[in-house]
Order: sequence, then C-alpha cells, then structure tokens
Amino acid sequence: ALSHFLQLVITPVIPLIKSEFDLTFAAIGALMTVTYAVSGLMQFPAGMAVDRFGGRAVLVFGLTAMGLGTLMIALAPSYAWLVVASAVIGIGNSTFHPADMALLNAKVTPSRRGYAFSMHSIAGSTGWIVAPMFAASIAELFGWRVAMAASALVVLAFVMYLATQQSLAHEEATTSAGGAVRTGSQPLTAILLAPAVLICFVFFFFTSIAYSSFTSFGPTAFIALYEMPLVVASGVLTTFFVGVTFGTLAGGAMAARTKEHGLVTAFGCGVAAFFALIIALAVLPASLVALCAALVGVGLGSTAPSRDILVREAAPANARGKVY
Repeated sequence: ALSHFLQLVITPVIPLIKSEFDLTFAAIGALMTVTYAVSGLMQFPAGMAVDRFGGRAVLVFGLTAMGLGTLMIALAPSYAWLVVASAVIGIGNSTFHPADMALLNAKVTPSRRGYAFSMHSIAGSTGWIVAPMFAASIAELFGWRVAMAASALVVLAFVMYLATQQSLAHEEATTSAGGAVRTGSQPLTAILLAPAVLICFVFFFFTSIAYSSFTSFGPTAFIALYEMPLVVASGVLTTFFVGVTFGTLAGGAMAARTKEHGLVTAFGCGVAAFFALIIALAVLPASLVALCAALVGVGLGSTAPSRDILVREAAPANARGKVY
C-alpha cells in the first residue's frame, strides 16, 4: 500500500511543481520516465538481493529509498535535484515485487496464498486511491513541499516499525553456508529462459501495456469518444479501480479453490479485453461506459492472485526473487 502510495503522491502537486520551477510537461514526464526506467533496470538486481539477503531486508531498504527520494523532492532546489530524487525513488520501487512475493511465498500457508496475493493487490490499489487525496489536502493548506515531506515521513515512520517485525524474518533459506546463492542444479540462464518463465514474462509485458494505457489515457479516450466532461471521465476511471478491487477479492477466492490458475487468468483477461473493446467501439450510451469500465477492472483484478501463483509455480524455490 505504501509503495503504491508514494508512486502517486506527486500526481496532484505536479502543477505546483511545474509552476515553481517553470517546467514544461515534457520535463515533468521525464521525471516519471527516470523513476520507472531505473525501477525496471533494477528489478533483476533486486531479485538477486532477495535471494541472497532475504525479503525483509530488501523490503526495508526499498521503502526507505522511496521515502528518502520523496523527501528529496520536498527539499529540491532545482530540476536536477528532482531528477536525482526520481532515480532514488525508482531504485526503491524496484524491490517490492521480488521482496513481497518472496515473503508471501515463504510465510503463508499454501492453501491461503490465493487470499494473500489478493490482499496484496488490494492494498496496492488502496495506496493509489489514498495518495492523491492525502497530498492534495495538505498541499492546499501548507504547500506542495509540506505535502511531499509529510508523505515521506509517514512512510519512514512505518519503516522503523517494519524493521522490528520478527514475523517477516527467517524465510526459506536461499544461500549456502558460504553465502553463495543456490539455484538448485540448474544454471541461472536455464531458469530464466525456461518456457514457463518466458510465457509469464510475455504475459506481464502485454498486460502491463494494456493496464498502463487504460489508466493513463482512459479519461482522454472517454472524452474523445463520448464527449464527456473531464470530471465525469475521471469518475469513469475511478469505477475501473473499484472494479479492480472487487475483482481481486473474487480472484483470491477462486485462486484458493482451484488449481486451474491458467484458465482463471485467461478468462479474466478475456473479460477485460471484451469490455474494453466495447468501450473503444463507441457503441454504448455514455451512461453505460462507467459500468463497462468497472467490468474491465473486475476482469483484470480477478487475474492477479492466480497470475502470481502461476509465477510461483514457474520459479524454483531458491530463485523466486530473480524470477519475480
């Protein structure tokens, strides 16, 4: 929840940052590119760190880096400082999927993992929902720097609590006595190029394109296709996130009750694609677009627990951090 919170907490104060530093929208967009490019490049090193040092240590490091990067934005004297802060946030952001998945796999009883993965996804959506309201309300009263500093301090305070939680320690051993990472008898390249792992990679690649496109450009498309006011178009996107939340809850229950995780994932993606296509064809009355967007969200959300279990099944126990 807090990692997603910090991903979006800057969104409502972007106009204020743009005005203070006299930036173009392209310059603001470049900051986002820096964050996610660094995050993507650091995913694999983060997975290796999880396999070597354990999920809790990497999780604490990642959340600390994101908190410090956000605090750097609050203190930024120049655009160059903002670029560096964005890179620090990207380094922190790279750690969460490998660390979280490793911890959930090590700590949660197999019969309950579907529910655990479901709650993990719902928490992320909750962070996205809370962040804009939190930052905007503080910025309106005290300015954008205070809003960013407050966001950072909330997260850094939680880090101190997180570091003390012994329930997250002592996950499955992943290193040998000499400290070298064990990946079983298979070489690393064989693990990462295994057909099941590559299929999962392609799945995440294309669904990430679809998800980010829908959430980033959905309101613009709704306005163009249905001549909606901006507020209404933004509300349609909110119904999508609500649908994701309910779909994830349902997906957790399905994942706990079936072993056909591939079918569950394929069906959910099919539902989402069907209703997204209906929206794109502009054959609906505007009043039904929100319902269709919610159903797109339900379809995508329902896949989350099963897709995470599929990745788990594709990954050797001692190389899950790398595979995730």
